[in-house]
Amino acid sequence: MKLSTDLDDYYYYPFKRDQGETNTYNYTPNIGGIDLVNHPELIDNILETKGLPELKQMLIEMNAPDSPYMTLGCANWLPKDTSYPITYLEFSFRDIDIANNLQFISQIDKLFLEWLHSQADKLKVDPDILVQQTEQRTHWEYRPFSYCGSKERNLICVEVSSRDLYECDLIYNYIRIFLMKHLVLPST
Repeated sequence: MKLSTDLDDYYYYPFKRDQGETNTYNYTPNIGGIDLVNHPELIDNILETKGLPELKQMLIEMNAPDSPYMTLGCANWLPKDTSYPITYLEFSFRDIDIANNLQFISQIDKLFLEWLHSQADKLKVDPDILVQQTEQRTHWEYRPFSYCGSKERNLICVEVSSRDLYECDLIYNYIRIFLMKHLVLPST
């Protein structure tokens, strides 16, 4: 995982509202950052989870009181100029030391693929094909941001695109299980 080269104006969280991506078949406005850590009851306001129940479950689990994570934003759109959906999830660690541990966060994508390879037998699929297909459908990067005016930290953005929403959601399921049950966090 590398530092994003697309350092847009979404630096200060909560991220601002805007028109969102309008050249889509499934337009939803960008409603800005929703603090699900402190307001989990707002989960149904996030229209981008429509058709992605695993992404919604991931938002719920990552923002739970005992979770080391917090989600910052997500999207789900079907651009008019492509035939496949594009989705993403932005998240960070609540512990700023972990969020700023570049040696650790820059390896999360590789750790995910290694874990996925180890799960292939349970899934009854060829591990090399599973990893190759998942790697082609995901893109991970990190970038700095400020959480509610605090000291700068990093967020991770994972973009998932595939032939249909079901495949995207299946990948979010794998990512959710990996992050919530298998990723070992560094001690701080």
